[in-house]
Amino acid sequence: MRYAHEDLAYIADQTGYDCHLCHQPIKFEEYGNHSHAEGWEVDHVRPRSKNGHNGFTNLRAAHAHCNRKKGNKPNRKIRSYFGVKGMPPSTTSRVLKGAGYVLLGIGAIWALNEIFKPKPGVHQPRLNSN
Repeated sequence: MRYAHEDLAYIADQTGYDCHLCHQPIKFEEYGNHSHAEGWEVDHVRPRSKNGHNGFTNLRAAHAHCNRKKGNKPNRKIRSYFGVKGMPPSTTSRVLKGAGYVLLGIGAIWALNEIFKPKPGVHQPRLNSN
């Protein structure tokens, strides 16, 4: 099946440009190149042979060799073969998680600033400049 460049980018982004079966990186430019180690293709999460559809919710990026190994077996079975669980996070969720850490850091700085802010009416020690 042929996919538009934008559709391939969307599908690859769903797993953060990692193979959804082994969690190793795919090389976007190597789409359809089965001889390249990071070559990839579009995998149907639920195989078409088992009534899977062609909608985006059923399509993920997978190395060609991982997809061949999977065949029409369940994803859980092939992921356990590779020693991984679940699907890798999307690029968007990775960015949002990173933004969450930034916000957490900003919140911690604000909280420390509030804790150590001089209180009105409370004697503050002065440093001796001698």
